[in-house]
Amino acid sequence: EDQVVEVARSCVFELQDEKLLLNGRPVEEELHTDEVDRWVAQVSSLIPVREIVNRWLRQLALQRNSVVEGRDISTVVFPDAEVKIFLDASVETRAKRRYHQGTSSLSIEDIVDSIRRRDELDRKKAVGRLEIAEDAIYLDTSGLTIDQVCEKVVDKIPKTAK
Repeated sequence: EDQVVEVARSCVFELQDEKLLLNGRPVEEELHTDEVDRWVAQVSSLIPVREIVNRWLRQLALQRNSVVEGRDISTVVFPDAEVKIFLDASVETRAKRRYHQGTSSLSIEDIVDSIRRRDELDRKKAVGRLEIAEDAIYLDTSGLTIDQVCEKVVDKIPKTAK
C-alpha cells in the first residue's frame, strides 16, 4: 500500500490538447485495458491515492470549464458541480462497449464478470463509493450510441449553466 501511494505522489498529471498525460506520456488508451481494470478498484480504495487524484482534478477544473466523468465525481470530487449527470447502462451493454473498444483480450462473458466484481467493490468502498448524488440527473444509456448519449446529455444541461 505504501509503495502504491508513493508512486501516486510521484506522478505528474497533465491535460494537453484534451489528452491525459501521465509523466509526459499519453495514457488514455491504457485506462481501458484489462490490467487497469484488474487493479483500479483496489488502488482507488486507497484514500491517499484518491486525495492525490481528486486534488489534481479540482485544480484542473479551476483552470477551465470541464466535463469530468468518474464513479464518485458528483458525490465526492465535485459535490457542488453546477450540473451532475449520472450515466448508467446495463452490465451487458457496458461489457459489449468495452469489448468493442478493442482494448480487452477477455470474452464478453469475462468482461461482464469483471464489471460486476468492480461494481460490487465500488459500492462497498468507505470513501468514494459508487452511488448517485441526490441532485444528479439519471440517464440510462443502454441501447444508445455515443452520439445519442452526447445529444441527451447536452439536452439535460440547463441553458443557464456556465
